[in-house]
Amino acid sequence: MFQPSYDNIFVDKRIAVTPQNTLLESRINSKEEIKKILSVSVNPEILSSELLAGEALLTGRAVIRLLAVTESGDVVGLTANSDFTEKVKGDITPAAKVFWDVVPLETNYEITNGVAKVSALLEISGEGVISEETQILTGGEDILTLGKDIEFSRMVICDRIPTVIENELEVKQNISRILLAESFLTVKDFSVTDNILTFSGKATVNVIFISDENQILFKILSFDYTQEAPVNGFNEATALSLRLRTKNTKIHMDVVEDLPTTSFTVEIEAMALLCGYEAEMKTVTADAYSMTHETSVLTKQIKSATPIGLFFGETETTANVPMEGMIDKFIAVSGIGANVIKIVNGEGFAEIEGVVSGDILYEKEELTDSTRFAIPFTYTLKDEIISTDTPLTVSVNVADVSYRLDRQDADITAKLNLSIEGRRENAYTAISAIEQGEELNRAEGAIEVVLAHKGDTIWDVAKWLHMKQEDILAVNPDLAAPLEADAKIVLYHKL
Repeated sequence: MFQPSYDNIFVDKRIAVTPQNTLLESRINSKEEIKKILSVSVNPEILSSELLAGEALLTGRAVIRLLAVTESGDVVGLTANSDFTEKVKGDITPAAKVFWDVVPLETNYEITNGVAKVSALLEISGEGVISEETQILTGGEDILTLGKDIEFSRMVICDRIPTVIENELEVKQNISRILLAESFLTVKDFSVTDNILTFSGKATVNVIFISDENQILFKILSFDYTQEAPVNGFNEATALSLRLRTKNTKIHMDVVEDLPTTSFTVEIEAMALLCGYEAEMKTVTADAYSMTHETSVLTKQIKSATPIGLFFGETETTANVPMEGMIDKFIAVSGIGANVIKIVNGEGFAEIEGVVSGDILYEKEELTDSTRFAIPFTYTLKDEIISTDTPLTVSVNVADVSYRLDRQDADITAKLNLSIEGRRENAYTAISAIEQGEELNRAEGAIEVVLAHKGDTIWDVAKWLHMKQEDILAVNPDLAAPLEADAKIVLYHKL
């Protein structure tokens, strides 16, 4: 009697929400009317999300930093917060676990009646998982199955962990006033032990300030950091992934009476996303047939992904940036950022391409002005664990920027830190259903000789003949598979 049996398993289906754009607009006032904007940087983040069927309602906030020249000719630094909401459509359900990222693509500004109006085009993307119930064939009466052991990996826990990284830094010049502070964080290593997350990496702080001589100066300072934060529910044996994003940068001046103010304390507010994955081995039916009937099968592709580690890299890029005529003095670099635009995987390597951008502040005819620059960079990650189908997530941050003036041009050199997270994706094909066809016509004699082909396995031969593997091997004990050459196989049938 043809009677299949089934079982249900739960598998994490990966969700990738197609990047979608939203427009952020903000008005920024100064005590004195703004005459010219020199540099704008936008640092957005998603604060909350409500998942619905096919869409998500997102709420976010952006920190906007502005360098501007007032009507009196003073250069000022302004900071403002701007909230935004967006409806994002995609393969989303209320039961999904989706984690969002948002990056600024393009920033524009204008000045109306001394007030700055900043608009930024933001790109919102999301990825995550949803637990999906899948039916698979386990066997049944008159049904023979070929089992395959596969590794299922499931996201079991994720947590957003706020943290503040502090350090005391120092410049050589006496600081009168801070105009702008930008910071970047790169993760090199992390672990969880005894409910404590420990992560370390590189931090970079770009400070633009006014000295006692009323000069605008800038300094990019880098330092190593190690940070700890309490976590709950993370098993040390599980595979972990960590992403770190800078939220805000605060500067506290260390002022001592009658002494030059050259040191300050930086507070880098950041958010870490820590996720844990557990893997287990399961046996699924990879192939099936009946001894009594022709059959047809339906298949289901099952995918799972497991973090394979964190890679750290450093690279450097230099490009020539044309200036608008001869300038008197290079002042600073601000609004610095770096974005990855392309990742090409190979066997044992990945080519990463991106762009470093920022504003060059300069002085010309006793006036302060700026020009935008964008220079490409490349980095090759080499590791035998990388393959053509290894998904990579790359975070790239600026570690340092230097310049050299050459007549009307500036040679800009940027040093970059890269934090690269890899995943191993496994894809398996399992039998989800088997359907009964016509009954087999058994008209063979007592003894039969058949020809099996090179490369066939015992399972292939048994399925072709609708017999049990052990019955074939009982008559052909020297049969080795897969066959190294075509072979004749003797069969005995009961009459």
